[in-house]
Amino acid sequence: PTDNASNNAADTSDPTDVSDASDVADTSDPTTTTIEFAEPVVVKSVIDGDTIEILRNGVEFRIRFKGINTPELYTDDGPEPYADEARDFVWDSIGAREIGLEFDSDCGNAPFDTCYDGYGRLLAYIRIDDGKDLAEELLRAGLARVYRYQNELYDRLDAYYAAQSSAQQANLGIWND
Repeated sequence: PTDNASNNAADTSDPTDVSDASDVADTSDPTTTTIEFAEPVVVKSVIDGDTIEILRNGVEFRIRFKGINTPELYTDDGPEPYADEARDFVWDSIGAREIGLEFDSDCGNAPFDTCYDGYGRLLAYIRIDDGKDLAEELLRAGLARVYRYQNELYDRLDAYYAAQSSAQQANLGIWND
């Protein structure tokens, strides 16, 4: 659940806040392919490029994307380059919609009890309704870097490095010289 001590006061006026789950976007467009999630959750708000708030069975959780780091949105000197773009990319991809949460194998069988970072955020992979991994898409767009806490290994590390390499080779986003 959300740890109010870790909330940054600057994000309380986030215009991407969706307080009511009834605002979930209609994804019934027959021209798009969508997947159904075993246990869907609703995106309530996007804090920055790698942190969101979701509603699961009426309980709010703050989610930190496992394995990536995006430019910081809230710093004393203002947003880092591409921080706004990363946040907007996330909102455009999942805002006010249902998503699927997936967890690293290290989280075990009870990730909602065990898989948190030092700030009380649940660590998860985000599955979009088109079947894509949102963190991998951020890496491909050049809006994130692979992140390894204390040089850890995790399930999607190779795929994430491949996506980051693709963005680097194309000079996209943060890799633009």
